Amino acid sequence: MSLYKHFLKLPNFKGKARFQHYIRETFLAPKKTFVKPGFWMEIDPYDYT
Repeated sequence: MSLYKHFLKLPNFKGKARFQHYIRETFLAPKKTFVKPGFWMEIDPYDYT
């Protein structure tokens, strides 16, 4: 997470927004879980702590 914060502080360059979007979708988004009878859920871990 600290690497991501340092990345946000970098000056703007071509492709920065695309890379930010990739990081958010890949590492920071809640994981999708398949539950019966065929639903996909994005469970927030903070709801269960």
